[in-house]
Amino acid sequence: MPEFVNVGTIAAGTGTEDVVAADLNGDGILDLVVADHSSNDVRVFLGNGVGGFTAAGSPISVTNPYGLAVGDFNGDGHVDVLASRNTSFGVAVLLGDGAGGLSLASNLLTTSSGTYRGIAVGDFNNDGRQDFVVADFNNNIFYVRLGAGNGTFGGGVALNIGGPLATRPVPPFVAVGDMNHDGALDFVASDSNNGHIQQFFGDGAGGFTVGPTIALAPGDDLEGIALADLNHDGNLDIIVADQTAGSVRVLLMDGNGGVLSSTSYAAGSHPYALALLDYNGDGELDVAVTNNIASGTVSLLPGDGAGGFGARTSIAVGVDPEAIAVGDFNGDGQPDLAVSNSNGGGAGSVTILLEPTPNGALGLAVGATFTGGGGDQEIIGKGTNAITAGPGNDEIIAKGADNTLSGGAGDDFINGSPGFDAINGNLGNDLIDGGSGGNDWLLGGQGDDSIVAHSGDNLLHGNLGNDTLQGGTGHDTMHGGQGDDVIVGGSGNTWISGDMGNDTLTGGQGADTFHTGAGMGHDVVTDFSAAQGDRVQVDAGVSWTVSQSGANTLVTLSDGTSMTLDNVTATNLPSGWIFAL
Repeated sequence: MPEFVNVGTIAAGTGTEDVVAADLNGDGILDLVVADHSSNDVRVFLGNGVGGFTAAGSPISVTNPYGLAVGDFNGDGHVDVLASRNTSFGVAVLLGDGAGGLSLASNLLTTSSGTYRGIAVGDFNNDGRQDFVVADFNNNIFYVRLGAGNGTFGGGVALNIGGPLATRPVPPFVAVGDMNHDGALDFVASDSNNGHIQQFFGDGAGGFTVGPTIALAPGDDLEGIALADLNHDGNLDIIVADQTAGSVRVLLMDGNGGVLSSTSYAAGSHPYALALLDYNGDGELDVAVTNNIASGTVSLLPGDGAGGFGARTSIAVGVDPEAIAVGDFNGDGQPDLAVSNSNGGGAGSVTILLEPTPNGALGLAVGATFTGGGGDQEIIGKGTNAITAGPGNDEIIAKGADNTLSGGAGDDFINGSPGFDAINGNLGNDLIDGGSGGNDWLLGGQGDDSIVAHSGDNLLHGNLGNDTLQGGTGHDTMHGGQGDDVIVGGSGNTWISGDMGNDTLTGGQGADTFHTGAGMGHDVVTDFSAAQGDRVQVDAGVSWTVSQSGANTLVTLSDGTSMTLDNVTATNLPSGWIFAL
């Protein structure tokens, strides 16, 4: 079973940079906020609870947005957004209306000629209000601004760091946490040129002092950074993406700014942003990291709970993946991922990666196009989906309308939706159920398949193999295809053709038509009723004879093909019961 499944992308402006997940409209479903650097806007995409997202109104104009952070900055209970701007335009404060809308309230730090990137929130002065720290990428300055609780920010400090970071001003990312157990929030920053990590210790009143500098690999490009207790010793540890080395570096800390150990784990080419989550359900934190190249991937590294990580697996995403947001997007209790793809400043996107449940079920986004991999999968489509399962014995369940479902190889169970479904069992011995409504197209494919229709006027085709077809309540068209098939009509007026092979045909209720033609084998109709309106159709241009064979009526075509009507006396049949078309 794959750790995550790529279920599609969301078009998101140009030069898509950061993405964060939060509930912006108060419906209990996670939404996405996206920073489009080249489009000069911030966009909101509202989640539908099944892994799908739709744009909420028009993009909000914000010049060169780069990093995003969310919180309630004005105390109204709604999610607000801070956007760092990769120019001298500072930090944009976007206040939420609780219905998915954002409005630009103010711009901060506009007098500095900085390039602002990494941004994080926290209560730095312990007043119960959210503050922020932002990294000035060009000038090697970290600005801390204190929230007033009404959507405005003031005070704080500007930290201009000497030492290793000053040799070139390139701090791209920051992360917030209490590194030294004094009850005051601290922060750490990566260095994208000198291979260092800088710590800053907070005093609990909004002030900071420069903590120990951690020298990792001189000249290395360190990017995404995060804090978590990875080995359960009560101390926050540091994990950082080393783009130069193609690795994730894990620093186990001593709780006072000191490093107990530093270990690197292979991550892929140009690892950039990272996120922590438990994707394998073992209770230990794992790592997801973007590999920022044209053939972009996300690498997953499982944590062992002792500060170590296992070998990576990788998932293809878009071109030049940037950031990762973690959340349960389809309500199945599993962590999912949203990955922003900058595409080199071109048409940006967000890739949605959904994680199957422990039993292998995957809830798909509305509108998702999905192709399965190896193994046995349970795939749940909750909207209009195009689903192709892989080579295993798969289960596909459609809950929305108008789906295209294909079983692939293996013995599959495919259950259609209440709406229209086009279902192809493909290889294997498949069980196909058209669902409760819609005029469905149900194709068995190869193998010995079982096909069941319900309401609607459905088309059923067994195709290859010895198939079993069951009609529904509508006026169905049923083809056996090749092989010796069993076809049973439903309560409507059903058209039934056994096609090739020796087939057993039952019309059921309604005025049914049983079709035969040259080369179609020897079929038996079990319930022919002229009084009910049943008839036999013979292909045009084919001659036939009718005879009595014991208790049955026998229709014999000129090439020897035959159709037997069980327990029917030929002399009692009315005119027109057999016709050519």
